[in-house]
Amino acid sequence: MSRSKNEVKLELLLGRRVVDADGIRVGSIEEVLAEREGDELLVTEFHVGTYGLFERLSIFHIGAGLLRYLGGHAMSARPHRIPWEKMDLSDPDHPRLTCSVEELTKHKT
Repeated sequence: MSRSKNEVKLELLLGRRVVDADGIRVGSIEEVLAEREGDELLVTEFHVGTYGLFERLSIFHIGAGLLRYLGGHAMSARPHRIPWEKMDLSDPDHPRLTCSVEELTKHKT
């Protein structure tokens, strides 16, 4: 799947399940954010989970409202936003966090 240590085909990551450093399931990769740096695009963040899917499909507010209506919690109305440096893609078929999901959510702003 990868050509070098720093290259991974993003289309093959979408939908992959992500676990944290303790093996706890976090969700699936649904959205990838990148920033242009010169002639390259560098990935900065992964959005994981149901709300990440809503974001990718551009139906975030509709989907979040529907889930709340069906009994979902307002606090989980945001995707897990995983910074590039917190994602281990050494095995692209099995991406994992380099920290626990609790540690990841502690540092959200």
